[in-house]
Amino acid sequence: MKMKTEKVQLTRYIDSLQSQGRYYFDRQQAIEATGSSYSAFRQAAYRLDKKNRIKKVLADFFIIIPAEYVYAATLPASWFIDPLMKHLGLEYYVGLLSAAAIYGAAHQQPMLFQVVTNQVLRPISIGKMAIMFHYRKKVEPSYYAKIKTETGQMNVAIPEVVVCDCLRYPQAAGYIQNIATVLLELQDQLKMESLLAYIKAGNLELVNAQRLGYLIEQLKLSIDTTPLLQWIQEQASQYCLLVPGLSKTERYNEKWKVVVNDDVEPDEL
Repeated sequence: MKMKTEKVQLTRYIDSLQSQGRYYFDRQQAIEATGSSYSAFRQAAYRLDKKNRIKKVLADFFIIIPAEYVYAATLPASWFIDPLMKHLGLEYYVGLLSAAAIYGAAHQQPMLFQVVTNQVLRPISIGKMAIMFHYRKKVEPSYYAKIKTETGQMNVAIPEVVVCDCLRYPQAAGYIQNIATVLLELQDQLKMESLLAYIKAGNLELVNAQRLGYLIEQLKLSIDTTPLLQWIQEQASQYCLLVPGLSKTERYNEKWKVVVNDDVEPDEL
């Protein structure tokens, strides 16, 4: 009877949280709220986990799964990413293709929810949801905007940061053709002044700035690249491969000092 009572107490606790629009809790909070022991909580949580009523995400952070998501055995990552990262004490933003999709890049529907943070973290997989973390040493508030979600808000990289991160993490962005598609779809939201300020602050490698300028020009975007080109020329840039890892070709773009070792063929919009 004792174990059944503990389960009821935990169920009532998570029902109370859910009624307030909150879909997460940490272990210590639950133990204190229900008056359970650690052992009793663990066994009650185990039984609710088996029913896909709750799931442990990381460390002692749990999510609460409402009836409509029981089959998926998880929640959309946007429902809990902000409290999770605050729980871990880390700076973060939703980035790359996940952020591009939020800004209306219809072609970008990543299988993974992509997050950039200032600590190396392993991927998280719960039910049909997966989060991939990408490390960068510094995450500043100017890199993101706070976007409303179904349960609160989350930090989402601004369009200029999305584009630059796609060049910094090409594999995560789907490589050059997909990066070109992102540029096309976000072009109306990109400001060269913001791009250049971000790059000048040391947030994008010189070679990736060269690739960015080349792509903008090749795609004939309505973005004036003159300030970017001037800055690159002041850095005494050297030739770089358009696609790192692919073999060289005899095609060179002298303006941006890019070895054109692949054709740029974005998806049709």
